[in-house]
Amino acid sequence: MIKKLSHIIFILIFTSSVQGQYKISYRLGLGIGFTKPDNFNSSLSSIELSKIGSTWFPIHHDLSINIYPSLRIGYKKLSTKLITYNRSSNNYILPIIFHGINIESFFTFRKKFEINFGLSPMLGNAKFINNKLTATDEKLGIEGKTTAEIKNSTFGFYSSIGLRMYLMSFL
Repeated sequence: MIKKLSHIIFILIFTSSVQGQYKISYRLGLGIGFTKPDNFNSSLSSIELSKIGSTWFPIHHDLSINIYPSLRIGYKKLSTKLITYNRSSNNYILPIIFHGINIESFFTFRKKFEINFGLSPMLGNAKFINNKLTATDEKLGIEGKTTAEIKNSTFGFYSSIGLRMYLMSFL
């Protein structure tokens, strides 16, 4: 009797663990963000740069594991390094990169759509790059061009609400 009961328990444990395996997923996407660089822009009034744009389009990718049917945890990275639409002129660029642990709750419907809510403690860094600095030496008559950049790092929380459409459904 005990042996038969142990076999039943073993079969139940084995089949439930097969059913509840973790699902690892990788996502790549494009988002839109709105910042308020008013204080930053007021400090730039003395140079040729008029302002930094407030709209940025981060490319994001994340690798996550479903730890519950509607909850995933993983690594997320947002970057405007490739698409830097927040240029104010051709010579100035402000790429922003964030990365951190992502906790996301989601609800799928119609097998291709997903509504998600996420919260992430993130480390970020931004580089303010001037691509064209000229230096001249009047005695020698030499003119040179160089690039300068200022780096800044920060820690913060990133929250998101989104709608995702999958091109291929694997549900």
